Amino acid sequence: LVSMYGLLMCFGQFFAGMIDGIFGAVQGGWRFMFGLAALPGAVMFHGFLVSLPESPSWLIAAGRHSEAEDILKTIRDTDTEVLEEMMEIDDSLKYTGGSG
Repeated sequence: LVSMYGLLMCFGQFFAGMIDGIFGAVQGGWRFMFGLAALPGAVMFHGFLVSLPESPSWLIAAGRHSEAEDILKTIRDTDTEVLEEMMEIDDSLKYTGGSG
């Protein structure tokens, strides 16, 4: 996993350098470089708004236990694991002063 991260970072830097080289020859190319740098952030922000669920900890703290249980069921194998994790989250919120 660390090797893959390093490989992708090197590829990303190489790719960015090539794109910058292309736009460097264009009049006002720095504007395109600047605009393209904002594109991955905009895509991530949109993805977070559309498909990223709230965390089970936040939902339990907000008193939305059934929604937290539904999310945990998508990532845990058994109902026992879901209930155990919900109890752990609830206990940790009580310990840290959260409103669980």
